[in-house]
Amino acid sequence: MLNLLTLNYWFDLSPEPFISIANTIIIAFLGLLLIGGILFLILQKKNKSFKVLFGKLNNFCFINLIIGVLLFFFSWEEAYFLSARFWYMLWIIIMIVWLLEIKKKSGKISDLRDKRKKRQEFEKYLP
Repeated sequence: MLNLLTLNYWFDLSPEPFISIANTIIIAFLGLLLIGGILFLILQKKNKSFKVLFGKLNNFCFINLIIGVLLFFFSWEEAYFLSARFWYMLWIIIMIVWLLEIKKKSGKISDLRDKRKKRQEFEKYLP
């Protein structure tokens, strides 16, 4: 655990392979991304109100699934530079920023939907 706090662990260009529990965790996370991508694809087609939001989440899941599979492959094959641990940290940081952007835009989407409903209610009584 103390090894995680050293710069040598994160920036070693020829790291040791992951232990089996780390491999299991990464594969489970990639499975969650796959299931989430499929789920958001189905919801995007069924739900017209949140089509944009589900589309963004669908893209998030599938693109990160591809990146994760590539990172896992390079770690499995022990490619020197491409299996470095800092790629995983960079990937996690980018995913967090991306999710925060989606959350920010989802607030705008729900506001627009509420305005559209109010306008439809108002126009219902116009001749």
